[in-house]
Amino acid sequence: MVWKQKDLDKEKEKEFLKFGKHKLTSRILAQTRIDPDKADFLLSTDYKDLNDPFLLNDVELAAKTFIRHAKNKSRVAIIGDYDCDGIVSTTMLYELCRDFNLKCVPFLPSRLEHGYGLNKNTIASFKEKLKTAPDLLFVTDCGTSNKDEIEELKDFGVKDVIIIDHHLPADEEKVSRNATALVSWHLSDNFNEMCACGEVFQFIRGVRKLTNHVNPVEYLSYAAIGTIADSQPIFGDNRLIVKNGLTKYAFDHVSASGLNSLIKSKIKYSETITQTDIEYRIAPMVNAAGRIASPDIALRLLTEYDPLIADELADKVLKLNIKRKSEQTRMEYEAVSKARELNSENGIFVYGKDYHIGIVGIVAARVVEETGKPSLVIGYHNGVWKGSGRSIEGVNLKEILDSCSFMFDKYGGHAAAVGVTIKEEYLEKAQGIFDDACSRYFKMNDSSGLNFSTFNTQLNVKAVNDEIASVLINELSPYCKSNNPEPVFKLSNVRINSIDTREGDGWNLANFSIYKGEYIVPYKFTIFSPNFGNEIIDEPVNVYFTFPQRWDNSKRFQEFSLTAVQVEKT
Repeated sequence: MVWKQKDLDKEKEKEFLKFGKHKLTSRILAQTRIDPDKADFLLSTDYKDLNDPFLLNDVELAAKTFIRHAKNKSRVAIIGDYDCDGIVSTTMLYELCRDFNLKCVPFLPSRLEHGYGLNKNTIASFKEKLKTAPDLLFVTDCGTSNKDEIEELKDFGVKDVIIIDHHLPADEEKVSRNATALVSWHLSDNFNEMCACGEVFQFIRGVRKLTNHVNPVEYLSYAAIGTIADSQPIFGDNRLIVKNGLTKYAFDHVSASGLNSLIKSKIKYSETITQTDIEYRIAPMVNAAGRIASPDIALRLLTEYDPLIADELADKVLKLNIKRKSEQTRMEYEAVSKARELNSENGIFVYGKDYHIGIVGIVAARVVEETGKPSLVIGYHNGVWKGSGRSIEGVNLKEILDSCSFMFDKYGGHAAAVGVTIKEEYLEKAQGIFDDACSRYFKMNDSSGLNFSTFNTQLNVKAVNDEIASVLINELSPYCKSNNPEPVFKLSNVRINSIDTREGDGWNLANFSIYKGEYIVPYKFTIFSPNFGNEIIDEPVNVYFTFPQRWDNSKRFQEFSLTAVQVEKT
């Protein structure tokens, strides 16, 4: 991996200092897109600064429609999605109905059986499950571009359909304007990007504006989890949702027991939950159910009120995640090995008949990490070769696929990630075709395709201290990959004086400590999947790392290790 220091705008740095920012955060902010005069607004964490929910397209109409059905004690149903955002959005709507004593039937499609979105297979299974049409149907995390399917649901007898979705309308003619309400930030003039959970939270706030029957704070932690899990930009309302939703106050207001059971099963310090906790511990467990089994298990967990039953369900989800990690590890090893054997200059295409299509996206991300090249990983299910692709910074993978679209029965996605169904006759030729398509893209866009990582600044070893950790958490956290990324620091020419390696089911890590000269840094570092062992002890190295997101004055952060992104020999 090639490392580059981020460019620094020294004039911006001076402006941030004038606005009273700490000297380190001033330097970091001067390496972002944030303007000094807008910093306080963009970095605000005051819950009261949330936008009026009625500014989000159709929220007021959706809220009035829901309240009308609540007064009539109507029958309600939900169609969601099988990923974390879809499962948690469905949970929020289900709990809202429970708050209003409404009977509600949720339906989550299977990744393997139904596929993504509000498609014919999903609707057929939904009808079979319900037998009779509900009065009100919520469609969440899908449905924006399903005009025909909405019409089919109305023909089935559904009186009102409320869509709460964050996906980009694919075709104006297919936009579901025949729904009663279409809540979407894409159709709003004054709303930043949000995931479905964020939009559902705004809808619940809209209901709150019209009736005091519901408390939005009870749904705030769910919205934070979905926002992080769906890799949304953490600024504006998303930042306020994440910062306030990860507090003990917000988690204590969650009514059901499932989320607490899930947290207990994965996080030791449950009084302080971080972005990293959600991204690498909680969201993968919720996702695991939809990847290799049924998303219904995760939904049952999150909506369970009995603590003992919730603990049992959390244990089931934990075991599913262990199974997912084990399968993922096997696939990653094979896919990365194949990728290295290809010795491709531009792009990577690998496939395997035993590759689980629920995991190929994670594996593609790993291949990109190991090779630094756009990558497609393909699996096989029910006679169809399907897969996912991931790209590198600044390279639009969707545009690359546009230039070799003849290989696919269908494909879609965006710059960073795609999903594909490939024609079997192209499997053996696909590597060459994809590599050529990447090469053409790099030439047309004046790009070498080189993947590199960036760090913010070098630190003196004595600057690894409690004060800096506190400043970063209080002034910059939560982080946003596009506008306010988590800062990465470099320690140059230090030496490792001890290494403790550990292995688990599908993972391995190393804890190590470092020194420079006579000074020993009093905090440990953790690195996942290390490519070194005891042979590196006392050798000069550079360490690229991040400070812990979890910190408090009573425990300080000696108990929490710093995350090393990479250790390289000098």
